Amino acid sequence: MVEFIKKNSKIEKIIIPRNGYIPNNEIYPVIIYRKIFAGSSLRLAKFIEKTITGNKWPNMWRSCIYSFHHYHSKTFEFVGCYSGSAKLQLGGEGGLIAEVNIGDAVVIPPGVAHKQISSMDNFMLVGGYPYGDYPDMMYCKKNEYETALKNIAKAFVANHDPVLGEKFRELLSKKDAKFYKFENNKRED
Repeated sequence: MVEFIKKNSKIEKIIIPRNGYIPNNEIYPVIIYRKIFAGSSLRLAKFIEKTITGNKWPNMWRSCIYSFHHYHSKTFEFVGCYSGSAKLQLGGEGGLIAEVNIGDAVVIPPGVAHKQISSMDNFMLVGGYPYGDYPDMMYCKKNEYETALKNIAKAFVANHDPVLGEKFRELLSKKDAKFYKFENNKRED
C-alpha cells in the first residue's frame, strides 16, 4: 500500500477551557484530523515522520501517550496514529473522550491535559514538536499552575501545520471550533 495524505479528511477543532488547576487552552483548539493518513503500520510511521519533519515539526518519538493526566506548557504537541486505536481523555478529569484510530492525528495546544485511557490492536503513535521544541512536563498540580499560565502565554506558535504544511495559524482560529463544557469545573484554593 502506498502511504499518502487525504487532503479532504474531516478536521475537528475543540476549545477546552480551564479545569481546576489544569489551564487547558481557551485560545487555541485541539485539532483532530480524522483518517488524514493512509497506509499501513511501520511504513505509515515512517511516512508520518517524513511528513512532520518536512513541515518543521521534528524532535520525534514513537510510543503511546502516558496513562496519567499531564500537559506541556511551553509547546504544541503532534501525535499521529500509525497502529491500532485508543481512547484519549483531553482536558483532565471529566474531559473530552476522543477515540483515535490508525490514520488519525491530533495537535494538542500548550496547557491541554491529555492521557491514554485504553488501547487496542497495538496502539502506537508518532509524536513531534514544532521546530524541534522540547516539551516540559506538567502533572496537573496546583503548584505548577501560575508557571504554566506564564509559559502558555509565551508559547511559540508555528507557521506550518504538521500535516498539511502552511497556514497553521489560520487552522488554529476558533472559527468552526466546538467548545467543550465540563460538568463540574470547580477549583479549590
